Amino acid sequence: MSGPVHVVDVEIYGDRYSLKGTEPPEYLEMLAAMVSEKMKEVALRNNRLNLKQIAVLAALHLADELVKLKREHRELLSLLDETEKR
Repeated sequence: MSGPVHVVDVEIYGDRYSLKGTEPPEYLEMLAAMVSEKMKEVALRNNRLNLKQIAVLAALHLADELVKLKREHRELLSLLDETEKR
């Protein structure tokens, strides 16, 4: 880790966590809010899921979003590269 270390208390899906990182506190809070929101979305779709299942499914949804965004990013970079070669 480089730079100052920040400790931020956040709430994720009703539980409190202390996050520690070099990113600004607002960024860590935003990440926690995103995870919490995704967990709420998953829980609303199926009220029979336990906390672990909700967390795993939320993680899968977020991983899916990340993979799709990375793919889109690569495609855009490729298009840009092709445009610059013309």
